[in-house]
Amino acid sequence: IDADKAAVLGGELTDNNNRVSKWALQSLFAGADCMKIVFTKRQKLSIANKHQIIGSNTISTQNFLNLISFEFGTAWSNIKYIAEYFEKQEDGDYAMVRDPM
Repeated sequence: IDADKAAVLGGELTDNNNRVSKWALQSLFAGADCMKIVFTKRQKLSIANKHQIIGSNTISTQNFLNLISFEFGTAWSNIKYIAEYFEKQEDGDYAMVRDPM
């Protein structure tokens, strides 16, 4: 797995960039200096909740954010856009729903 860690992580970033960014930000906001990334595989393909750890890697949170090319400016501008949108609406209760596309 050592040779494949970069490929596995790259595939995860391609498929789940928002999820990986969320994990990195949670680590940063929690004040964690580093993150441990664990690679697992299913013990049996037919059983979704039984896994075996096949490797791990420790990386500093800031280095991981740099590795995934996370840009705070972009993230905060998205939040600002959403906040400004709702400020312009009439008073009331609103819910944001993720588009299931």
